[in-house]
Amino acid sequence: MAIQALSALFRLRDLSAIQVPTATAFDLDEGSDFKLEEIERLVRLAAKSITDCPEGKLPKLEDETPQEHSHRAQSVFAEKKAAVSEKLVAALKRKWSINHLALPRAKEFSSYFHMDTVGTQIIDQLNAWRDNKKLVEYLERLSRVLVHQEVIAISTPHYSFAPPPKHDKELDAARYYGSVDIFNAPAPILSHDRK
Repeated sequence: MAIQALSALFRLRDLSAIQVPTATAFDLDEGSDFKLEEIERLVRLAAKSITDCPEGKLPKLEDETPQEHSHRAQSVFAEKKAAVSEKLVAALKRKWSINHLALPRAKEFSSYFHMDTVGTQIIDQLNAWRDNKKLVEYLERLSRVLVHQEVIAISTPHYSFAPPPKHDKELDAARYYGSVDIFNAPAPILSHDRK
């Protein structure tokens, strides 16, 4: 029955016209939509410290105390990192549903984020969402077509089961020889005894 239903996907013109997703595995627990919070979290994990960013080398002004310099550098760093983070997330959101997704390679992204280390996690997450979305869309299209298909009931054969006939135990006893019958019987006459 299941094989017939599966073969219908390829034999019926309406069903065979629906493109089957090409992904080899799906994890529907991951979801099928872009989750901004998750990407923002992954981008935050990829953030570099101020010492690895241009603001870490920000020159001290003449009339600036070390605390003021540190505060100014931190402020500029936080502002710039937030702006670049927003751009990166927006770029990922624009491209997340395309096949063969690659991380944006703008210099400003790599200035503030470890794109190579966390980039694969981001790409894997985006690919999982995209693949799941394609599967969900495929199943929805399939459902819409199947709703309009004519359904023919399959009749199942009805078998009647009767208990086996009862046997008479006396007839069974007369039909078979037991060990008592064999050993109580007279010995057979052998051919050399007949002479």
